[in-house]
Amino acid sequence: MGKQEGYITYRISDFEGSGNGSGYYDERKEKMERKQSARVLSLVLIGILFCLGLTTYLVVRELNYKYDGTKQTVECNPSNATVSWRAPDDRTYIVDIAYAFSDEHEIDIYYLGDDYGHAIVMTNYKLWCICYLVFGGLFVVVLYSIIKTIRPKKHANV
Repeated sequence: MGKQEGYITYRISDFEGSGNGSGYYDERKEKMERKQSARVLSLVLIGILFCLGLTTYLVVRELNYKYDGTKQTVECNPSNATVSWRAPDDRTYIVDIAYAFSDEHEIDIYYLGDDYGHAIVMTNYKLWCICYLVFGGLFVVVLYSIIKTIRPKKHANV
């Protein structure tokens, strides 16, 4: 039993940082490790900001089509992902309606000026809300993680 107690005492002193083979506390090394972790999280944060910016760009683009463009109502089959329509120049164009999530048999398409080939359908607003909630939530979580990584909570000595 004497050996066992010595082993336990040796392991406890190692854990506390005052025993055999423990070394010293290197504050610079810990700061470097925290900065490296913060760099990785910062790259993730930049990716999330890019996704938020892209979502905002797409929303503004659709609103530009809606308020500055021309609206035309066409008949469609809700089970199809595309709809074909005849433009005022007597040509037939195909528009993707997959993101409209519409169960109606008529859908509104929007185009700017005489650019009938780039006509779009308004994306369902619920999809935009979900995108903002997901990316906004991820932004807050990652930003909080970066702050906690750079400035860890100091524990009081009792």
